[in-house]
Amino acid sequence: MVIDKRVLILLLCMIGLNTAHASLITKGFQWLGDGGYKAQGTLIYDDNFTTVTDSAGINFLEISFFDPSNALVFNTIDVQNGVVLYGSLDVTFDATTMEFLGSFDMGADTGNPGELFLAGDIGGASDLTDSETFATLDQIAVDTSITVFDIPEPGILALVGLGLAGIRFQRNRQARS
Repeated sequence: MVIDKRVLILLLCMIGLNTAHASLITKGFQWLGDGGYKAQGTLIYDDNFTTVTDSAGINFLEISFFDPSNALVFNTIDVQNGVVLYGSLDVTFDATTMEFLGSFDMGADTGNPGELFLAGDIGGASDLTDSETFATLDQIAVDTSITVFDIPEPGILALVGLGLAGIRFQRNRQARS
């Protein structure tokens, strides 16, 4: 199979563009309370760190809270472009094992109506709390865990799509010849 030089150059350029952003890793995470409330978020961190904390390595952290009927209750960004926006943020993430460790505090607790925060200890208890009233909306009494999952990078999906389109284009050209 002969690959057209233009297709090869295009593929090499796309690979080069993708590796320029390879130092940031995106992960999704989820907490599910005993009463059915859910916290779901996105963590983007620098892959140069093996342990990512609220003070080092986090580029972006967003968290959304859902009630038992899966309706969005509150959404907030705790870290953006490496700047911590939530003063009480407490996060430790092991990038090697892909696990949250120790104590955590995410969300917003400035006391404004509608704000929620999630705090607790991995392996222990955790609470989803209303920031204004400090009422506990949901909890995990024992053995708290936060599930971590992969989020496909848009650049990778685009590369696969363009690569397949290039192969199809090449085959169509060969069929016409």
